[in-house]
Amino acid sequence: LVWGLPEVLEYAEVLLNREDIDAKADAFIDFLADRVVGKEFADDWGGVHRVTTFADLERLFRAIFDGLEQKGGRADMWRTHHTATIRKVRNRLLNISTRCKGLVADDGGASDLPWGAFEDRALYVLDIAGTDPLAQDLVFTRVISELRERLERRELGVERVVVLVDELNKYAPREGYSPIKEVLLDIAERGRSLGVILVGAQQTASEVERRIVANCSIRVAGRLDSAEASRPEYGYLPPAQRQRATLAKPGTMFVAQPDIPVPLAVEFPFPAWATRPQEK
Repeated sequence: LVWGLPEVLEYAEVLLNREDIDAKADAFIDFLADRVVGKEFADDWGGVHRVTTFADLERLFRAIFDGLEQKGGRADMWRTHHTATIRKVRNRLLNISTRCKGLVADDGGASDLPWGAFEDRALYVLDIAGTDPLAQDLVFTRVISELRERLERRELGVERVVVLVDELNKYAPREGYSPIKEVLLDIAERGRSLGVILVGAQQTASEVERRIVANCSIRVAGRLDSAEASRPEYGYLPPAQRQRATLAKPGTMFVAQPDIPVPLAVEFPFPAWATRPQEK
């Protein structure tokens, strides 16, 4: 994946410090997205800019600040936006390509997922383990949001997508707010009607947003710490299975699903005889 300014700007809130970016900065970012990026834009000093990359955006900012310095008199406002706000947004946006080096490019074209041309029964893996946490948040939020929106418009190429998220408690923690958490919550609550099926894996379900856990139709639990087993998130397990889960061997899983009222205890891997075609 290599993304440029148009792909990143829509999800700028993921990359910016919410304690530092206020409503005025949000308004200026919206102005850039709606009026500047991807369009012919004339500044107030005779210059015409077509901003499609971070490098183009830097040239536009320079033209604005140079024009304000030459203007004389009151030079603290430009197009109803305070120059302090503009400088703050400039510093934050142009720092993104540095912090997400390798994913976000200053210049040049983008290389993206095959939106609109997903293949049936194809597997797409996004390996973000070795990337900066900021880049991980950007990849996660943008990909999941695009999947949801394109499925809603029937523009993905397939009717259904299964999204497997490892360490779900990191992306949708029980406490606090994040754009990623809101996207996952939306998928958990109405994703199936759109064709998005969420599969989450984590060590502790008690640390995941309650509404996401409550919307799970199938739940699988492995070996549990005794304190974790006592949490209400495992109320679907009978007391005997909760106790057994604290002593379970690796490969023993307890599966709860709507068609059978009692959770099933399943062991993996299957013994050798069970893998023969005539035994399946």
